[in-house]
Amino acid sequence: MANEQINGSHWESQLRAMMDAGRASQSSALRESLALLGILHLGRQLSPPEKTIDPLQFVHWLAMEIERRNHLRGRPLSQIIFSRFQGIAIDVLATWLHIGSEPSPLAGFSQWFSSRLDTLGFEYPYDTPSSLSRLVSSIFANRSPRSVFDPACGTGGFLAALTKGLSSATVLGEEISAEAHAWAQLRFLVLDLPNVTLLEGNALSDPTLDRYMPSGGFDMILTNPPFGQPVEVHRTPHSRGIGVELVGRVVSETAYVNRIAGLLSTSGIAAVVVPNGFLSRAGTDQKLRETLVSTDILQAIIGLPERLFAPATAIGTAILILNREKSDDQKGRALFVEARGQGNRDGNRVTLADATIERIRSRYCDWRNEDGFSQVVSFEQLDPRITSFSPSAHVRPSQATAKVGPNVRRARILELDKRHAILCEQYEALRSSLAIVR
Repeated sequence: MANEQINGSHWESQLRAMMDAGRASQSSALRESLALLGILHLGRQLSPPEKTIDPLQFVHWLAMEIERRNHLRGRPLSQIIFSRFQGIAIDVLATWLHIGSEPSPLAGFSQWFSSRLDTLGFEYPYDTPSSLSRLVSSIFANRSPRSVFDPACGTGGFLAALTKGLSSATVLGEEISAEAHAWAQLRFLVLDLPNVTLLEGNALSDPTLDRYMPSGGFDMILTNPPFGQPVEVHRTPHSRGIGVELVGRVVSETAYVNRIAGLLSTSGIAAVVVPNGFLSRAGTDQKLRETLVSTDILQAIIGLPERLFAPATAIGTAILILNREKSDDQKGRALFVEARGQGNRDGNRVTLADATIERIRSRYCDWRNEDGFSQVVSFEQLDPRITSFSPSAHVRPSQATAKVGPNVRRARILELDKRHAILCEQYEALRSSLAIVR
């Protein structure tokens, strides 16, 4: 571990040197620098062509050769990733190649590259916060699935966090964005995980998915799908769900939950990140919640802090855990975990600390009630037609919360009112200044 940290400092120094060279010519993109380090790492054993070629041609040749040797389709490196290098000045790219080609340690590069990729801040929803990936991987750490699928894998962070110890499992990811798919390909090539297959397409309707899916369905599905996007669902053999017929325009998270439930094997388990609205909306969402209860596939709902996905969105989210093979003591019941107030502020984003991740994992594993944090609820107590599935509606408040007296509450309300008034003043001042500028 100490050597990997030292090596990580070396690659960080390389990255900073490349960035400094780029700033001199107004080209300071971190993504291009990191992508080049990844491509150079993959091509370290390749011999360049004898004919002298310029830096841009060399990077293109290297990307194509990596694709050829790894039998990649769609040219994710030589077309999608490479397109980012075409706007860089040749002298800057030459300097980057010189820096990136300097002798470097190999041990730990793949882990450093993957973790650094998670900090690039891709456009939502292609970037899954690393602390959220660690939480889901810790919850499923004791399982040994034969097949794993992420139908909206983005840049691959979710899958990478889980598949480190699953060398014997068949791992499949699908992504509709060509750029996110290309970055996921680069990630898994650097991680050297040959059991991972990545498809570019829409998992909600892709007919080619059937060729890769095990005959009985997937043993494990985990995903952070796009939220709130209207999608068209058509009645086809490739759009099967859990029993709720979705046809026409529905919201994306609803379509994904229904699709995922239908893709699970008889012993399959899934973790799906959903916005809080899915837990209480009427209409199709309500019917889907009723089906999750009536089929006894709902195992747990974990409420998460807001701003996990900031700055892209501050929307509140939860993890929906579906299990086709619940243990006897869990049948007819579900676990609700209220972790909305457990986040740590990190800049403009909230993260989950290791202690919080362990606390959630422990409650999920021991299936125990904890006042103010977790509650096991019988389905007999739930009426999906009128009951919200939000953990806050089911987790009993802790004793400390229950003992807050009227004077304390009044003082807190006054404090919040003052803060609200200050924020309103700041808002009006900013609004006025913008109006003056116009």
